[in-house]
Amino acid sequence: MPLSLLQINKAHKLRIFEVGISKPNEMENLENIFQPKIGLLTHIGTAHLANFKSEEDLIDEKIQLFKNSEVIIYNGDNTLVDKKLNDLYSSKKLISYGLSNSNQVYFKNNISKDENFVVNYFGRRYPSLFIKEMKRL
Repeated sequence: MPLSLLQINKAHKLRIFEVGISKPNEMENLENIFQPKIGLLTHIGTAHLANFKSEEDLIDEKIQLFKNSEVIIYNGDNTLVDKKLNDLYSSKKLISYGLSNSNQVYFKNNISKDENFVVNYFGRRYPSLFIKEMKRL
């Protein structure tokens, strides 16, 4: 990631970086280098779980990256992630997504024979037709 940061310049309007860790105490150094305004936590996998005492420790390590973020987007279907982010970063704009209707953005499958899925975005319902039209833009 540090090499990627060195390659950006004023011509870059949007910068997307993937930040990964494999063992404890790595994220603090990365957060000191890279402080995203918008953080996106997509998945808590098991690839490096063996290097941590528990899934909770892995989550604690990963969410350190967001301590200076303004917005955090995350998979709210993981109840531990949801709890940790709401406890630690309640003053930030938190946007949860997933399959559960408790998320701000959630996806439903097989709603009717006319729709493949529906996206509910902050209480507004968008059928799959809308999503297909958006892809063409």
